Amino acid sequence: MKKQILSALFALSLCGQATSATAAPKIVATIAPIHSIAAAISKGVVEPFLLIDQSSSPHATELRPSQAQQLQDADIVFWVGPHIESFLVE
Repeated sequence: MKKQILSALFALSLCGQATSATAAPKIVATIAPIHSIAAAISKGVVEPFLLIDQSSSPHATELRPSQAQQLQDADIVFWVGPHIESFLVE
């Protein structure tokens, strides 16, 4: 888990090095606490997309087509794991 977090942080640190010729990465965060962390790290570079709003439970989520498209278009996806976001396992 630590290795995954460090890899993700490294990837986000590269976002700050993007030039005008390089597009910022598309970031998706599954739940609000993860979104807050990703937004803080990527501040000034890109705003992550929040997949599951705070009024929904990630345990019982079924993806809408627009959410599935956001995941497919993402360069980086931050999630807690299969025990919380089981809908991402498939």
